[in-house]
Amino acid sequence: MTKSKADKRVLASDEGLGVETVSETPKLTVRQERFAQAYVEIGIASEAYRRVFDTSNMLDKTVWEKASRLLARGKVEARVEQIKADALARHQITVDRIMAEYTRTAFANMADYVTVQDDGTAYVDLTDVSRDQMAALNEMTVDEYTEGRGDNSRNVKRVKVKLGDKKGSLDSLARIMGLFVDKHQVTGKDGEPLAPEASTRDVARAVLDILRTAQFASQSRQDNDEPEARNGNAGPALPPVEGSKPERRRYDFGTGKLE
Repeated sequence: MTKSKADKRVLASDEGLGVETVSETPKLTVRQERFAQAYVEIGIASEAYRRVFDTSNMLDKTVWEKASRLLARGKVEARVEQIKADALARHQITVDRIMAEYTRTAFANMADYVTVQDDGTAYVDLTDVSRDQMAALNEMTVDEYTEGRGDNSRNVKRVKVKLGDKKGSLDSLARIMGLFVDKHQVTGKDGEPLAPEASTRDVARAVLDILRTAQFASQSRQDNDEPEARNGNAGPALPPVEGSKPERRRYDFGTGKLE
């Protein structure tokens, strides 16, 4: 059974959508296809959504929600994975090649890049360095300058090489091989939760307790601030002011006020 022309799609290069795919393409709308391509390119769903759709009148939260829903659609998700797989195939990116590149840096030895002299000094010598060994070099600088003056002057060339991140490459290889496992504590002592969960009712009670305490403390300060007579004796007792005693009041979470 031959495949129909609809099974494959050539993406127009002037639209920036890529090149011809090498596997069957899920049937998507033009915008869904562009979104999938943009997501693979930049890796951020909301930014890919903005590139394809008009979001000028949308809140950031709305854009994020719409992008997440679109990315979660089965056909779009499948297309994203297909684009990634096709790119890996075109560029011949395999786990074996990735591990080989990490290995070149992880096990590179500076002795392969220098020649040690009889007096213990060394100089950079790349004469016999192979292509694989050169792949481990992260940086090479050459400085040329004149040292001394007149008949005693001489031209000096100083070559400096810097190897790649050996520790980072070793760590990456170890993780690929499953030797390192990142652990994160999600429970407290003896498996208990790191922090106790509080119900909505508990939170409401705590808020009311704080408000009552603050109200009573304020009233107490007002009672203690009554003026005294100049001779040190307390003045005549004042009649209680109506409503001066603390009363239980209700906190309205909707308005944020005490009623």
